[in-house]
Amino acid sequence: MAESSITLAYWGIQGLAETLVKLLEYLGLKYEYKAYTSREEWAADKATLNTPFPNLPYLKVGDKVITESGAIAYFLIFHANRTDLFGANNDEKVQATAIGGVLTDLGRDFAALIMDPSKHAEQDKYFEEKIHPRLARLNAFAAGKKFIIGDNLNLVDFAIYQTLYVIGKAGPK
Repeated sequence: MAESSITLAYWGIQGLAETLVKLLEYLGLKYEYKAYTSREEWAADKATLNTPFPNLPYLKVGDKVITESGAIAYFLIFHANRTDLFGANNDEKVQATAIGGVLTDLGRDFAALIMDPSKHAEQDKYFEEKIHPRLARLNAFAAGKKFIIGDNLNLVDFAIYQTLYVIGKAGPK
């Protein structure tokens, strides 16, 4: 039986799909990346997607459409039969979920800075008060470990990489 083709779709920018791209590459899954360049193009395709929650990013595998970044990551891990990426045991799975929440908070703080021009003038102060404390706690938690949770790569490591990359590119120099 032939394997269904995989398409990952998102805007033609770095964003929510970047972690998924890295996960696809790591898992060795062949895929096509569809980059939307206009709201009109997305609106036309959105109406044809066979899903109750059309959104970007989405993953299409055969006739199946999965939306929401977390659900897509879970699908890819199950699809590749790599459930070890959720954690080696229940404690690691819980820690990974907690770190995911920390990253959500960090991303929200960072987005507030980037999206609100009134904060731009105070960028260094905002980073010092909001971003750096979270990064310091993550750094302390990871101390002495090969990866954020322990000795094995975990799904949350992909998200950490992308978060740190974006903050490093757009944050204060």
